[in-house]
Amino acid sequence: APYEKKIFAALSDAKWDFRTVSGISRETGLSESEVREILGKYPEVIRKSLVQNRDGHELFTLRSRRIKMRERLAELRLFLAMPFLKL
Repeated sequence: APYEKKIFAALSDAKWDFRTVSGISRETGLSESEVREILGKYPEVIRKSLVQNRDGHELFTLRSRRIKMRERLAELRLFLAMPFLKL
């Protein structure tokens, strides 16, 4: 489907390690709800980061991309902070 191809192309862009829903929406011309729907349809190809960006937005990338050291460090910080978080 052409919409999926646009989203996969946005996620493949070498300028970005991760993309937000709003960033993908702007680049593809699709609504944020359309982007979210398509991102959710392909969990075997698209992964959501365990961490959010500085503004608190969810981040997405292709599963085929290597996990970067900075993502591992962010996950470790989150794991270490968990006993102190009120969940």
